[in-house]
Amino acid sequence: MEVILQTPKSKYRNSWLELIQSCKIPNTVSAPIAASWQRCLESNLDPRGDNTSKLLLGDDLKALHAARRQLVEASQDSLNVLEKSLVRMPHAILLTDEDGNILHASGSQHVWKYFQQCSLVPGGNASEKFLGTTAPGIVVVEKRPAIVTYEEHFSEIYHWCCCVASPILNSDGKLVGCLDVTTSGDHSESLQLLLGLNLNSTGCIQSEFHAMQFLEKMEEARDFTGNMLNHLEHGIIILDPTGNILHANRRAGHLLKTPLQHLLSKHYGQVVNAEALGRCLSREERAHGKVT
Repeated sequence: MEVILQTPKSKYRNSWLELIQSCKIPNTVSAPIAASWQRCLESNLDPRGDNTSKLLLGDDLKALHAARRQLVEASQDSLNVLEKSLVRMPHAILLTDEDGNILHASGSQHVWKYFQQCSLVPGGNASEKFLGTTAPGIVVVEKRPAIVTYEEHFSEIYHWCCCVASPILNSDGKLVGCLDVTTSGDHSESLQLLLGLNLNSTGCIQSEFHAMQFLEKMEEARDFTGNMLNHLEHGIIILDPTGNILHANRRAGHLLKTPLQHLLSKHYGQVVNAEALGRCLSREERAHGKVT
């Protein structure tokens, strides 16, 4: 590592030393940290090893972004606001998917330089199996907010930093991603503020993501309905309350000898015999907006 960061000794130092000397989990750490340390031991990670991220490149990275496009798009505005909120603090921001794959990374000063050297950039991975105990690593496993400071990190190379992370859930409550904010230990007094910013940003991302999911489901429902109507033997035209055509199936286009794209958004009187169709449309039927 070219960037050398000073690691202040914290109250967790003796616990971490006990861990590496005995390979047993001391009872002086919190339950989430203890569980994470145990998972790291079972993965045969070396606490004093160079536990940095793997890195996806080229087509693999493009495939990752294509698969997680909706999450990335839903996060853009919130990430921009969060970045501006942290402009005076050395930091790094990571957006990952449910497996810890990094979709977005940004930051400033020595924290960001260190992250770049550790391959904690888009295409990298912030899960426990690569980095050991970190806030995003815990979130990916436990699906709840996490704070990890100093020697709570399993890997010694991250003892200089403090990180907060929270899960991003879809509308069904399933984990789809994680948002992490990391700063250096000399800003540890700001962790509660960072957690608040993180949770607020995550809430905004979730709301946007849920809205995108809803619109996608509506589009799927519309496509399904359209396909179903196109297989009916009768001509069907659906109107809005003012008589403009919202949908017409293929049979209707065939009977009217008019391409479907020429029917949509036009008033029925422009394409259908107004007198004949008008007799079929009562005032009540217009209000409901449907005619078969």
